[in-house]
Amino acid sequence: MRRALQTEPRLDLAEPVLRRALAAAPDHKDLGELYEQIVRKLGDRQALLAWLEQKVNVEGIDPQVAEDASNLALELGETERSEKLLVRRIELANGREGNGKSIAETYLTLAERRKAAGDLRGAVDYLRESAASLQLPRTFELQLELAGLAAGQADQLTLAAEVYDDLLLQDPSNKGVWGPLMAVYRKLGDDARLQQLVESTLPSLAEVGERNQLRLELVEALLQGSGHEQEVVRLLKDVLMEEPGHKQAEALLAEVFEKTGFDSELVELLNQQILTAQGAGDSEGVIAASLRLGDLLRKTQPDEALAVYRSALDFAPQSRALIEAMLSLVDGEHDPRERAEIGERLLAIETGAAAVRLALDVAGQYDKLGDREATSRVLEAGYKASPDSDALRERLEAWYRERGEFERLAELLVASADRAIDPTKSVGLLREASSIYVDQLMDAQKSAEVLRTAVAVDPNDNELLREFIGRLCDTGEHASAVEELTKAIDWRPLEEDVQVEFLRRRAELRMIIGDEARASADLEEAYGLVGAELIPDLIDGLERWRSAAAKRGDREGERSATLRLADVLRKEGADDQARHALSGWIDHAPGDTEALRQLTAMDVAAGRWESVIETATKLVAAETGEEQIKAVMQLVDACEKVERPHDAQAGLEAAHKAQPKNEAVRARLKQIFEETENYPALARLLISEADVITDEGTRFVTLRQAGELLLDEDPEAAVAALKRALKLRPADQAVNLLLVEAFAAAGEFDEANAILDAAIEAMKGRRSPDLCAMQYRKAMIAGAQENYEQELHWLKEAHNTDRNNGDVAVALATLAEQLEDYDLAIRVLRSIALMEAAPMSRAVAYLRQGYIAERRGDRQKAVLWGRKALMEDPNCTEATEFLRQIGEL
Repeated sequence: MRRALQTEPRLDLAEPVLRRALAAAPDHKDLGELYEQIVRKLGDRQALLAWLEQKVNVEGIDPQVAEDASNLALELGETERSEKLLVRRIELANGREGNGKSIAETYLTLAERRKAAGDLRGAVDYLRESAASLQLPRTFELQLELAGLAAGQADQLTLAAEVYDDLLLQDPSNKGVWGPLMAVYRKLGDDARLQQLVESTLPSLAEVGERNQLRLELVEALLQGSGHEQEVVRLLKDVLMEEPGHKQAEALLAEVFEKTGFDSELVELLNQQILTAQGAGDSEGVIAASLRLGDLLRKTQPDEALAVYRSALDFAPQSRALIEAMLSLVDGEHDPRERAEIGERLLAIETGAAAVRLALDVAGQYDKLGDREATSRVLEAGYKASPDSDALRERLEAWYRERGEFERLAELLVASADRAIDPTKSVGLLREASSIYVDQLMDAQKSAEVLRTAVAVDPNDNELLREFIGRLCDTGEHASAVEELTKAIDWRPLEEDVQVEFLRRRAELRMIIGDEARASADLEEAYGLVGAELIPDLIDGLERWRSAAAKRGDREGERSATLRLADVLRKEGADDQARHALSGWIDHAPGDTEALRQLTAMDVAAGRWESVIETATKLVAAETGEEQIKAVMQLVDACEKVERPHDAQAGLEAAHKAQPKNEAVRARLKQIFEETENYPALARLLISEADVITDEGTRFVTLRQAGELLLDEDPEAAVAALKRALKLRPADQAVNLLLVEAFAAAGEFDEANAILDAAIEAMKGRRSPDLCAMQYRKAMIAGAQENYEQELHWLKEAHNTDRNNGDVAVALATLAEQLEDYDLAIRVLRSIALMEAAPMSRAVAYLRQGYIAERRGDRQKAVLWGRKALMEDPNCTEATEFLRQIGEL
């Protein structure tokens, strides 16, 4: 079969053949191995599972085969077959050394399978088998889960108890075990086992809280039945022994004692509860236990009951229940002071009519005892509890007056005023209280507070307001006084004289608190009402405002005060004082246009031209728009007045920079630049002027003129101006040449060449002086770049174009000499000698030919040309010197 499969691997044909063969010989090892290989290759998992199930039944087979088969069955959804295979795996592993852990894990797996299937009993059995083999960490957790599941099913409570019992043996102190087990026992109603569980678990618990919780749960279960009182008392006492003051245990124990009639033990318990509550600061606990204990004692031992109440009241003095319980035990023959004291305690929590009756009664008791302080205290407490009682108020007021207790009397008057319905009566009471505070108690601040209340009651009483303002000033509360005056001024209708009075008073107070600006505003308002009589006050207020603002660095405040002061002084004819104030401010704020305008106007009116020049210069720098033009023209006029018109230049330039379109400013500047021969500045002005010229012809001429003026001073600026001119007239030859000069002067040779090349190209080789000029400038540019080859080329071209151009000829001859092209130099020099008018004389042209001959070593020609030069110009010292050098003179 193996050879056949190697020849032709027809696995689908081989599988049934091998299956039948194995049926006949199931123990044949080689057949089994070959069959398993084939079904695995075919991927026939059902056939593989069937084979593995057959295979694991062979004795001595590896347990892993059973485990693999179980996993395969599980993957195929064959849960029952999978579990059977796991059981077979355990059978195969038994008896083999070192398999304890694997067996325990397999049982654990089976338990989890049973749990998932809802078979809790089966799961528990498998877990026990697992634990018998080896205690795994997961075993305990799974047992706990199973116990919890069983505890949640009424028909599985017994099983749950079994499992929890097993777990408790493993970990007796585990609350997660004994807690649920207690709940199971309670559901089963098995008190005996519950009590046994508690007793056995308590020694294993280290925490007191856990032990007592366990005891209380047992108590709760026992109380549901009957006949367990002794056991319950024992358990609760154990709780209190370990945790004194345990409220729940005390309450349960008290209930048991009451039910069983154990009075002596109940008294002992209540005393203990009182002590515990006092130690814990539990006032409610003290009250409750004391009331219960008092009720037990009052019939047979009333004095003991009173002692209990007194002690409790020391701890909880506001307890109505304790006070009333104590009063119920105090009869007329009892100690009158204690009876009064108890009544006073009750008064502290009493209200309404009851408080009035009680206060008058208790006050009378104290009065009989001669305790005047206590009488005052009780009357005050009663009045506080029932402030609407006329009887109490009249009794208390009379009491204070009689004893001269002015502070309490004043307080009572204020309180009475607060409740008075009639405003006039209320204000009268408050003013009386205020007088007591200031005259008797020397407390002006409290007096002011009372008057504030009075003003709120009657805000239209001006005399009351004056009194209140005075009191506020006495206490230094000037800001508050300002606020009160403001309310009256802003919201009340006042007679004119009263309004002026209040305004001046508020101004005075605002000066005191450093609010000079608003103080001056108050004086301004008063000035508007009555006029001239307020002038001295107003000037003084503005001066104080200005000075204070300057000291604290308040520039805006100082400015406002100064400008207003100058205005008032000027109106009053004090021009010098007004000018002094303005000048001082401008020294600190040279950009203040309003101040500068006022000062300029004053100086112009007075004919102070030097001052006008100084102020107008600052004004030009600070102003904008039409005001700036007005200021600069004032400057020009002032400079002309003192016969120094050019002094206006800086101001005019500043105005022109800000407003370049203004013709008047431009005209004045041009006049100054022309007179001072400041041509660069004039050129820049012309450029600026061109920006606003609408006529193209005029703009062209202006830009060309500016470019020419700038050629020597600022070639780059000249380029910009000439470019703009060319945009208007691109073909203008003169401007093109000027632009070439500007580019060259600025070192922008490529741009210069580009213009010349375009111009030369446009002439199409037609010879003319213009073409010669272009070629000559090309040569000059090449020379500036030290490109002597190009320079020579363009000089030749220019010379050929116009042989009568002496400048070109001289330049060509000179360059040829420098480059030692003597033949070219001689030809050009001869042409120069033939010219009628040239920048080089004939004598010099002859002499230069002599120089060339001498350099070439031709002494005869050198002598010839030297003599010819001397004959042409007998005064030519260079010719004489040359001949002397070569030995002819």
